[in-house]
Amino acid sequence: MQIHHNLTHLKEGISQTEELLAELQNYSLLTLFLDELNYLKTKLPTSYRIFTKEELLYDYNGQNGKPLYLATCNYVFDVTHHPLWHLGTYPTLQLGLSPLDYFQLYYQNDLKAAAEAGPIIGKFLTY
Repeated sequence: MQIHHNLTHLKEGISQTEELLAELQNYSLLTLFLDELNYLKTKLPTSYRIFTKEELLYDYNGQNGKPLYLATCNYVFDVTHHPLWHLGTYPTLQLGLSPLDYFQLYYQNDLKAAAEAGPIIGKFLTY
């Protein structure tokens, strides 16, 4: 009888520990999410200009002294001075892609990584 009581008590303790671990895991995920959200807020401008695909392809393409603006995740980034993008070292010609299309594929909707390429300067109008 005493052994059964001890096993029941031990199972209850394990169950409570598992519940506590689940709560801690949820808290850790929430903390990571909030940290990432706060980081991204530092990268976002307070007001946005809206850019179309045509503008990015023709007016902000990095050619003839123009700045290079590329978009992903519905945001536009100024990547004019980023080492990978400003020198035109991306393999778009081999793939038959524009720099804009390649940028979108390269970052695969990873807003945080894209924000490392350059500051967010506006919103990308998708239609």
